[in-house]
Amino acid sequence: MAAVRERYHHGDLRNALVRTATRLVERNGADGLSLRDVAARIGVSPSAVYRHFSDKNALLVAVALDAFAALTAAYTASAQAETTEAARPAAAARGYVAFALEHPALYRLILGAHHPTDPALREAGQRTLDGFHALIARRFGLDPHGAEVTRRTLAGWSLIHGYVMLQLDGPLAHLGSPLPEVDELFSALSGQPGA
Repeated sequence: MAAVRERYHHGDLRNALVRTATRLVERNGADGLSLRDVAARIGVSPSAVYRHFSDKNALLVAVALDAFAALTAAYTASAQAETTEAARPAAAARGYVAFALEHPALYRLILGAHHPTDPALREAGQRTLDGFHALIARRFGLDPHGAEVTRRTLAGWSLIHGYVMLQLDGPLAHLGSPLPEVDELFSALSGQPGA
């Protein structure tokens, strides 16, 4: 299969590298990414990549940062489509799950063990979690700085992440479309029907 070449405008090589690397990660996983392959697909020398990224890990961090932003945008858009605070956490969970199942390699990259010490990725992960934190605080009228909202947020995120991984790794795949069950899981977590 012939390589698809990325077009980029002069001065936009960094973004072209990240876009191309993102597509390759989605196709082959993070472990399959090669700086030489990324450069070839764009039509630049491998040395051109090093002007923007010191190594493969640095490029993967950039891909992961964009993926975190896309995940947050996906669940935020799902939540904002709802007209009531009561419906927003479950809608956010649906958006989160949909993104993760549509982009499994990116999801594994951002929530895997690839770059646990990178400060920018830690901040991006915290922003993703903070969005759920705010939704849950508003939904249940909790102190946004209190222990209860932190407990519920971590429980909810753990539930959603576990559900995604069970879907991706196969044990739940036989259930078909996962999205309706997300509402039921979130309701069980909150202890209120339809939460």
